[in-house]
Amino acid sequence: MKRLVYAMFIMLLTIGQLGCQEKKEQVESSQQSAKFEINGLSSPESIVSDGVYYYVSNIGEKPDPMAKDGDGLISKISKDGKIIQKGFIEGLNAPKGMAIIDGTIYATDIDRVAGFDLKTKEKKLEIIIDGTVFLNDLTVLNNNSLIVSATDINKLFELDLGKSSYSEIKIAGQINGPNGIWYDKNKNQLYVCGMGVNNKPNGSVGIIDLSTNQYKALTDYTGMLDGLALIDQSTVLFSNWVALGPEGIINKLNIDTKEITKIDLQGIAGPADFYYNNETKQLWIPELLENKILVVTIDR
Repeated sequence: MKRLVYAMFIMLLTIGQLGCQEKKEQVESSQQSAKFEINGLSSPESIVSDGVYYYVSNIGEKPDPMAKDGDGLISKISKDGKIIQKGFIEGLNAPKGMAIIDGTIYATDIDRVAGFDLKTKEKKLEIIIDGTVFLNDLTVLNNNSLIVSATDINKLFELDLGKSSYSEIKIAGQINGPNGIWYDKNKNQLYVCGMGVNNKPNGSVGIIDLSTNQYKALTDYTGMLDGLALIDQSTVLFSNWVALGPEGIINKLNIDTKEITKIDLQGIAGPADFYYNNETKQLWIPELLENKILVVTIDR
């Protein structure tokens, strides 16, 4: 039933033909070592950390990413993988991408972005964005601004947290179903990967120069892409669902050489918006279709 619901949502997003082009992809056999699993979640979609705890958005027991059913929540987890409170923040619908700024956690939730105080859990902000039902990932632009992807309408928006307002970032170039995003403040560039459109696995990994808003793909690799993280100035990690089953993968892209290597993991059932800890080298991967998180230690 879970995969059927997700299949229906993908059809609604016109991304029904799943697969990937694995051009220039190699397998690194020794890239991951110690690993453990965290079970008992409810369609985990995104993971962030404040340096002390990890926070996980859960779409809900029914994994419908566009249903305003009130069963979405954010869980709080310790560094060693213990669920401190599954329903740390409750009453959401289908929360996905998250970001933390100054003790406030922000989460996308279908057509809105909501912010909550991490100490009191009080809701501090809500911004509703017209014309979309699939707000997806968040990235921090500065202490007063976030960027959010709207996968269903192929758009990106900048949020002004102080004014509780938003504006569209007019992109020059085609992004197919923008999903995972990551802002590189050193170069004023936005990394973005796409889920794909028009019944094709044609989502790509690219960058937007925010001084011109010009988008360009970094490689000809395409797929049904989700999570993305810049782990150093020459390396991007990104996930590819591949299909609605245990076929998902995590790839590493060398920005300079364009070489793509696949992290040596068994298939992942719905690798969504992962979190990479630069200090511990741990990669926290939500397996959305299996209600769990896979934590692995990887080499760069």
